Amino acid sequence: MSLKTIIFAVIPFCLMIIISVGMPFYRISVMKKAGNKVFALAKKNPLSSYFTTGIAFILLLLTVKIDFGRLNFVIPLCGVLGIFIATRESTFYPVNGIYENLMIVGSDIFWYKDIEKILTEEESNHPDYMIMIKPKKGRTRQFTFDNANEATEVLAILKKKCD
Repeated sequence: MSLKTIIFAVIPFCLMIIISVGMPFYRISVMKKAGNKVFALAKKNPLSSYFTTGIAFILLLLTVKIDFGRLNFVIPLCGVLGIFIATRESTFYPVNGIYENLMIVGSDIFWYKDIEKILTEEESNHPDYMIMIKPKKGRTRQFTFDNANEATEVLAILKKKCD
């Protein structure tokens, strides 16, 4: 087996397998710390995630069969990134909701202990189906919900948790 095959095929394939197998265990560890579900969010269909997984493996196989020149290094890593995003979404979509210690919106996980301030509509000029949160560290996070009613319910729960 050549060094090129190992670098451009075997290592990305191993990363893809580790991500695919490890993400459900990560979800289990997060859910143990989450507590009871306070509010269930609308469930989303992870169909696009399954499609992305197939595309990621096709990208890996293409780099083995076709020489892309300088892109031979980038294309398999794009496949690894794609598999990470798709696996994370398909793993966390079924457990979307507001829990005692954290909230899961889409594939975003946000712990209540990290909230510094919840920005109001006047402060951030965002639509009513979004919630903007300023964490203690890092940039302002934006969470998008299916409708304004869902966002209002979540905002009320968040304000109770922060007080």
